[in-house]
Amino acid sequence: MQKDKLEYYVKALKGGDKSAFDAVYDNTHKAVYFAIYYILKDKMKAEDILQETYIIAFRKLDMYNDNTNFFSWLITIARRLAINYYNRHQKEQPFDFGENESMFGKYYMEDKADSGLIKLARETLEEDEFQIVMLAEVAGYKRRELSEMLNIPISTISYKHKQALEKLKQRLIKEDKGL
Repeated sequence: MQKDKLEYYVKALKGGDKSAFDAVYDNTHKAVYFAIYYILKDKMKAEDILQETYIIAFRKLDMYNDNTNFFSWLITIARRLAINYYNRHQKEQPFDFGENESMFGKYYMEDKADSGLIKLARETLEEDEFQIVMLAEVAGYKRRELSEMLNIPISTISYKHKQALEKLKQRLIKEDKGL
């Protein structure tokens, strides 16, 4: 979504038009989700924080300065919530039900979003590269749209996208050879 169109919907939302929220959400939620997911690395927690992000953004909409980058403001809220959640819960002790089958019976749970290429990308790429690749390849955004959303020049988006794909290619080749 173009920045001007997003600003139009944000102004409408600030003016009391609650139907504008749907347009704002539909055009920003994928990018916000991936920003959160990169930090938490857990699909369900990322979805919870995504919901909380939009609730807080809606409540604090009067604090948003018009004609600044709404998308960046929203991503900042999401990142802060994700980091706060991570910091609060990093001391929790993970418990592997698979290792303690005799105590609980068989219990297996796989996180489908954290498998395959997405997991490899998260492990291999820097945060900004991961975000660009996920938004371009998984969410289907065009580089021009990413440039507007992330407030980064198109040439930088294209360069980072190409570099990230090359890193992934080299990692796949390396793993295929068993190195």
